[in-house]
Amino acid sequence: MKNLYTSRFYLISKEVIFSFLFILSLVSLNGQQSLEFELPTAYKVNVSNLPNTICSTSSAVGEYVPGLVVNVPFYVGVGNIQDNMTGNISTYHRATAGKVNTIYFDMPNVGWLPAFNGELNCAIGDVKSGLVDNLEHLKAPQVGGAPSGMIRYAIPVKFPRATKAGFLCIGVGDKLGTLDYAFYITIPFVVEGPTNPGAQVPAIDTIVDPQIPYLVLHALQAMPVAVPSRKAKQPAESFKPVMQKMVPTRPTWQLKSE
Repeated sequence: MKNLYTSRFYLISKEVIFSFLFILSLVSLNGQQSLEFELPTAYKVNVSNLPNTICSTSSAVGEYVPGLVVNVPFYVGVGNIQDNMTGNISTYHRATAGKVNTIYFDMPNVGWLPAFNGELNCAIGDVKSGLVDNLEHLKAPQVGGAPSGMIRYAIPVKFPRATKAGFLCIGVGDKLGTLDYAFYITIPFVVEGPTNPGAQVPAIDTIVDPQIPYLVLHALQAMPVAVPSRKAKQPAESFKPVMQKMVPTRPTWQLKSE
């Protein structure tokens, strides 16, 4: 698959720095997906053990930022996550609030990569009203089980509440010639479960007014449609999500297929 990209500009210390968004290749096997990204050095990194998307090709992207060392808090803080998460919700990976998904990240054990990435810098959170919320920064350790010539990291991904705009951001540091660069991967998630896990459940035979809606995404059967995406130009066959409100005993939302 060819790498497509769009340009983005940064103004840092009065210098304009260019970055590019890359389209990835994807493999799905036994209910899990693996994403592959090519670094500017032509080395390839792999994200595996990902839960499947709802019904379309993943809209995860990788971004190359030359001239800077990896700084995930800065990258997240200047609005890049919001810019990267514009795909249709059907292209987001599925997760359940409160449940840990261990995602593996493999990178080549060559060049500057081992020295720049003793631990893998990551961030987990969600986007609410255009702002990043529930943000958690973590450093993923190296683990065994990597393919020959690779280094493997285990990333424990856990979302505390349901969200239609969760994300995992991974930062990789490296050199291209004498120039430091950072490569950031943004993987979008749609998370089912309680929207407010700490909320009290109403007592039996009581009525709370107004009650919090129960959001359900239904997949309509046998209705393939083209799903447009800012990053993937080609149409994809999928089922069109439809939203419906119901009344629960506690605030929550989830995905269902009829």
